[in-house]
Amino acid sequence: MEFQQRLDEILQFHDLFRAKDFIETSLEKAIRDKNDNDIIVILNEAIGFFRDISDYDTSLKYALSLQKLIEKMELDSEVLFISYINIANALRAAKKNDNALSLFTKAEKIYADNNLSLETEYAALLNNKALAYESISNYEASVKLLLEALDIIKKSNNKIKIATTYSNIAECYINLKQYDKAKMALLECREIFEENTNDFHYGFYKGIEAKYYHACGETNLAISSYKTALANISMHAGHCEMYNILLNELKLIYDKEGIDLHVKGIKLAKDYYNSIKDDFLALISPHLQKRITIGLFGQGSECYGMDDIISEDHDFSPELIVLVEDSVSDAGLEIIEEAYKRMPKIYDRFYFTPNPRRGVHKFSEYMYKYLFVYDRDNISEHSKSLITNGMIFYAGERSSFVPLRKEILNSKCYDFPIKLALKTLEINQYFPYNIMRATKRNDYDTAYFLLNHCQDRILEYAYIINKTFLPHDKLAIPILKKMDSKEPYLSWIKALRNSRVEELLSEIPEHLLYNLKTYGIIKRLNKEFIEDYHDEIDLFIDEYKKKLVIIPKIIEVEYEMFNSANNIGGKADCQTNYSYFKLMRESQYFTWNYETLESYFNDLLQAQENNINLVSIKYGFMERQTDPVSFDTIKDLLPNLSQKRIDLQEEIIKVQVSQMDEFKEKYPDEAQNMRSIHSDEDSLFQTSYETYLRGELSSYSEKTLYLYGRMLSKYDNIVEVTIAYTYLLQRKNVLL
Repeated sequence: MEFQQRLDEILQFHDLFRAKDFIETSLEKAIRDKNDNDIIVILNEAIGFFRDISDYDTSLKYALSLQKLIEKMELDSEVLFISYINIANALRAAKKNDNALSLFTKAEKIYADNNLSLETEYAALLNNKALAYESISNYEASVKLLLEALDIIKKSNNKIKIATTYSNIAECYINLKQYDKAKMALLECREIFEENTNDFHYGFYKGIEAKYYHACGETNLAISSYKTALANISMHAGHCEMYNILLNELKLIYDKEGIDLHVKGIKLAKDYYNSIKDDFLALISPHLQKRITIGLFGQGSECYGMDDIISEDHDFSPELIVLVEDSVSDAGLEIIEEAYKRMPKIYDRFYFTPNPRRGVHKFSEYMYKYLFVYDRDNISEHSKSLITNGMIFYAGERSSFVPLRKEILNSKCYDFPIKLALKTLEINQYFPYNIMRATKRNDYDTAYFLLNHCQDRILEYAYIINKTFLPHDKLAIPILKKMDSKEPYLSWIKALRNSRVEELLSEIPEHLLYNLKTYGIIKRLNKEFIEDYHDEIDLFIDEYKKKLVIIPKIIEVEYEMFNSANNIGGKADCQTNYSYFKLMRESQYFTWNYETLESYFNDLLQAQENNINLVSIKYGFMERQTDPVSFDTIKDLLPNLSQKRIDLQEEIIKVQVSQMDEFKEKYPDEAQNMRSIHSDEDSLFQTSYETYLRGELSSYSEKTLYLYGRMLSKYDNIVEVTIAYTYLLQRKNVLL
C-alpha cells in the first residue's frame, strides 16, 4: 500500500513529528472516503507508531477504535489475526496486561482455527505476549514464550528478528539474575546488531546490554552502552518510556560515581566540534573555510549556560550553528551543507533531533530569522544578548559575525553610563511618587500597573549595572540570581511584587544615586531625591555623547606623541602597548567635562603645529623627581612655569593625592596593585602617582589647568571615579 511505503520513507529520516502528522491526515482522509480497508491498515500502523514513541493513550485510542471496527466486519482471518496482536500490544504497553493476555490468546485461537501459516507474525505474537508476562514479573513464563518464538524465527533466517528475540531473552535472564545465560543470549545477538546499528531495535539491545554490565559491576562498559542506547532510542522513538527508564538508570550510576548526568550544552557542542572539525573542514575548500563561522549562540538556555537536565526535553543536542557569509554562492553553500550532513548525528548520548536554529545558514538570513536583527544600526538589547552569548569555536578570516559580536561587546562599556543614567530616570518615573500617589487616591489598578512596570525597569537596571544584555523573559530572573548575590535588585522586585513600597522609599533612591556618583554622572550626594539631580544628569548625557567623539581624537594625537618621545624622558613602558595606553587615558578623560577636554585637545593641536611634544614635556618634568641627573641635562628644553601656575598645580596635586590616600584606605586590595602614591617613594624604576600627576599637569596650558582645577572642585573624589571607569572599560576585552 502506498501509505505504508510513504510512512517508511518518512521514518527513514527519523522525523517523528512529520510521521505523526502523516498518519493522522491519512486516517482523516480514509474516514472521509469511507475506505474501511485503508482505515484498518492505517489504524494498525498508528497503534504501533504511537506505542513506540510511548504515546500510550493515543495508541490505545486507535487500538480500541480498530477493535470496534473489526468486530463488526467480515474480515480475512490474517487481517483479524494481525489486528488483534496490535490491539493486544497497545493494551500491554498501557499496562492493561490482563486484557492484553486475553487478546493475545484470542489471536492464537484465530491462528490455530484457521490453520494460518504466518510463522513470523506468530513468533511476534509470542514475543509480545512474553513482554506482557515480563511486565507482571512472570519471567519464567516470558522466557518460555521467547524460546518458543526463537525456534520459529530461526527458520525464517530473519537476523534482526532473531537478534531482537535473543535480546528480550537476555533481559529476562537479567531480571532472573541468571547472568551467565544473559551473557550467552547477548553474545548471540551482538554481531547482528553491530552490523545493523541503524535498526530500530539496536538502541533497545544496547539498553539491555547496559543493564547486564551494570548488574555485573562493569560500570564503564555500562555507561558506554547506556549512552549508545539513549542516542539510538532518541533517534527512532524520541524520549519514549524506555528512553526515560534508561536515563534514570544511568543517573543512578552517575550519582554513585559523583558525576553530573547533564553536560552543559556549550561544553557538549564544543566537544562535538572538536571531534568533527578536521573531517568537516577537509570537505570544504580554503576559500569557503575563510567565509564561515561555527559556534553555539542565540536562542536556547544552553547558549546562556542556564541549561539543566530539564532542558533536554526538547531541542537539546550538541549540534552546531554554521554561518556562511552572504558573499558565498549557492553552489558554495550547497558544498558546506553537504559536508555538514556527512558529520555524525549522534554524539555522546544525544541524537540531533531536527532543530531549524542549528545547522548551516546564510549570515543575513540567520540574523533576522533567529537573532531578530532587521537593522544593523538599530539592534535591540534582546538581539545583542543573542548575538553575544554562547561561544564561537571557529571563525574564518572573512567572518562578519565575529567583528559584529566584538563590536557589540565592546560598545556595551561605552554605552554603560548613558544607559545607567536613563534607566535611573525611568525608574524615577514610577518610584516612589507616582506609585504612592495612585495608592493614596485608592487607584489600586493604576498602582498595580505602575508596580509591574517598575519591576521591569529594575530588572533592566540590574542587567545594565552588571554590563550584561537582557535575555528572554524566561531566563532574566534565573541569570540574575547567578550574578552577584550582594546586589539588592531581586529583593526590590520581590518587595514591589508584594506591594511593600514604603520599606524601599529611601533604599532605592540612595542606591541609584550612589551608582550615578560612582561614574561621575552626578558629582556629589548633597540632595535627597533623584529628580533634584535631573538637570545634572541631562547635562552629563549631552556631554557624554560629545566625549565619545573627542576622546578618541585626543588619544590618537597623544599616542602619536608617545611614539615619537625618544629624547626628553626616554620611552615609556606603555609605548609598546596601545590597548593599555588607551585604557589608562580613556579612564581619565571620561571623568573630565567637555569644556576641559576641548581645551586640552586644542593644547595638543597647537603643540603639533609648533612641533612640540607634550608627552615628552610630561616625562621630562617627571624626571626632576625620578632622575635628577638626567633632568639637569634637559631642564632648559622644558617650558618655564610661573610661580602662580606652580602654586595652582600643587594645590591640585595636594587634593588628588589626598583622594588617592583616601581610596587606598577604603579599598586596600585594589590599591596594592597600583602605583605608589607619594613622591618620596620614587626611584628610577618606579614613578609615584604624585610625581606622574605633577608631570601631567605641567604639560597643560594655563587655560586647561584652570579648567581642570575648577572641574576637580566639583568632585568628592575624582580618583574613585577614574578607577571605576578603568574597571568598566577593561570589560571590553572579552574572550570569544
